Amino acid sequence: MKKINREAHQTLFTVILLVFAALFAVLVWFALDRFFNRVAMDYYYPWNKLILSTESTAAREALAVSKSKRELAAMVDSLQEENAKLAAQTAADALVKLENKQLRALLNLVPPPGRQSVYAQIMLRDPITWNEQFVIDKGESHGIQVGDPVIVPADNGTTAALAGRIIAVSRHTATVATLRHKKCTFSVLLTESGQYGFLNGIGGMSAPIISSLPVEGKYGVGEIVMTGGLSQQVPAGLFVGTLISGEDGKAATIRNGLYAEAELKLAADTGNLRFVTVLIRTAANQEGTGK
Repeated sequence: MKKINREAHQTLFTVILLVFAALFAVLVWFALDRFFNRVAMDYYYPWNKLILSTESTAAREALAVSKSKRELAAMVDSLQEENAKLAAQTAADALVKLENKQLRALLNLVPPPGRQSVYAQIMLRDPITWNEQFVIDKGESHGIQVGDPVIVPADNGTTAALAGRIIAVSRHTATVATLRHKKCTFSVLLTESGQYGFLNGIGGMSAPIISSLPVEGKYGVGEIVMTGGLSQQVPAGLFVGTLISGEDGKAATIRNGLYAEAELKLAADTGNLRFVTVLIRTAANQEGTGK
């Protein structure tokens, strides 16, 4: 019995010893783990610090670059806006100068006898028929009638050049058919050859054709063409343009052996107009024509 109790005590003592040994081992492990962790952290600190510093520097530089790009983009937008404003101002100044030049030239034009000038501004122009017709801001209330000629300054700025004629009127507006328009037909005189013909617009960008010229006429390139005055609506002596070389290099081409036909360079630049002058008939002139 005593032997059994002794063995039990030894076993219990062994178990307690093992428990204390285990607890001691755990305490030693935690102590050593903290110690080695501190040593490891201190050992790797310079490397971790270098990595962190590099990352921070890269982040700051990236932020600076991003900010710089935004600032540069803002500066570019500002400069583009300023350039656009300057370009618009330059265009506006150029337009004002052009308008002043056209107005001064129109005021210098002297109307022919029996006519008086009505100055008008172009208020409507269709892009499709830009070179053929336009609407002005004067009409019947200003004495304008269908058939009245419309003049503008020629290239020299002092000579009146025929630009077209009135084809429709309302109380306050009028429609002008330029010399390129198919409805713009009237007599012309070739000043050097002394021959009469008829100007016929053919539409679009094409210059009008002078037809029904006598076959025997002697026509030269550069010959001046004036209005013939065979119609009471369009007075004689208005500058129309000059002859240019035709299909065969000559000023006039014979058609079917019956008549000659010539191509014309217009004296009026109708594609770049802002103001025109309508030559209306005076009261005495209207009474004389029965109109």
